[in-house]
Amino acid sequence: MTLVTGPAWTGLPAGRYGWLAYETIEADVRVAGVAVARRLTSLTASAGNPMRARNALMAGLRLAPACEEIWRDALTLANQFAERADVRAVADDMYAAIARFGSPRGAEAETDAVVDQLLPGYRRSAA
Repeated sequence: MTLVTGPAWTGLPAGRYGWLAYETIEADVRVAGVAVARRLTSLTASAGNPMRARNALMAGLRLAPACEEIWRDALTLANQFAERADVRAVADDMYAAIARFGSPRGAEAETDAVVDQLLPGYRRSAA
């Protein structure tokens, strides 16, 4: 996961690899990267290594910055190993990333439900 520096195919020279636009490889890489990040997070958190779990999540978010599955895992990880203020910081970062990179509709109901469960009374910061 340390090789993940951002969304797939960013930083390529202009005009190169244009055929990628006609393939599903970009989506496939994103799906595989998210799955690996989530599995690695689960394994390292279960082994009691929250820092490695966090690093795996951050690599996944570099690949897919608005991936709500990863953000929900990040909220759960922070809740398990950190303080309430850290959980709130993750929620703030998550909603900012979703606003910037995600759906114009905002967060999914499942994501809001996790926030409501972990941070009762949480109100999003005005962005």
